[in-house]
Amino acid sequence: MDVSESLYAAGRSNQQDVLQADLELSLVDDRLQKVTATKLEKLAQLTQVVGVEAAQSPINEGTDIYGELADEKILREQLGRHPFVLQQQAAIAMQTEEVSLAQQKFKPQWGFDLSYNRSDGTTIGSEEYSAMSFMLMFDLPLITGNSQDRELMASKQMLQAERYMSQDVMLQLISQLDQALARWQQLTRRLALYDQRVLNQAQQNARVALKGYQSGVVTFEALTRARSAELDAQMQRLDLYVDKAMVYAQIMYLTAE
Repeated sequence: MDVSESLYAAGRSNQQDVLQADLELSLVDDRLQKVTATKLEKLAQLTQVVGVEAAQSPINEGTDIYGELADEKILREQLGRHPFVLQQQAAIAMQTEEVSLAQQKFKPQWGFDLSYNRSDGTTIGSEEYSAMSFMLMFDLPLITGNSQDRELMASKQMLQAERYMSQDVMLQLISQLDQALARWQQLTRRLALYDQRVLNQAQQNARVALKGYQSGVVTFEALTRARSAELDAQMQRLDLYVDKAMVYAQIMYLTAE
């Protein structure tokens, strides 16, 4: 805007360039308003989860909002601490106990009873005596009922179902982790590309276009495209950074960190 006004005042450009620059600034302002609205919306959602104070805590500039990942083997091992896995392990343990209780009904049952009786002979027609008795009881289920058989079978089937469900949960977590790690690697490569090449190229292109416009060899339209490309590259790099932070959070959730 400053350059177009300066050149127009010097008679080296036309008013169309000034108006076009003003329009581009308005479009950037509109873009900024959309971003601000999205920020406020996400902040409100975050407040519902962590509270107002935590949601509004500042992020230190220049500090990555994600860390380094552990080795893939370690991450897979940490899947065993996921709440879904622990829940299934508890369900298997409980159902194993149910099977054990059902099996107990098919085992012999032992019992005994020890008693002591004494009479002092004061009752008419009775004599003084002391007696001790011991009773041994043995219950052998030679013929089990259908209800017992069905109960044991049902318990075993439930146990097997819980084991299958546990395997399915683990497979789903492994699949989600593999997808997240693949996404992490892709974003890491793309961020490196932007940091090493794309941003520098966009900035250099914008500088050359500005000098060319000032020299009268580049049109204002070409300058606008170059500056817009530079802004788009910066925004795209930021989007990649945020996406990588979200993938990091997903991996931390899966590995119970």
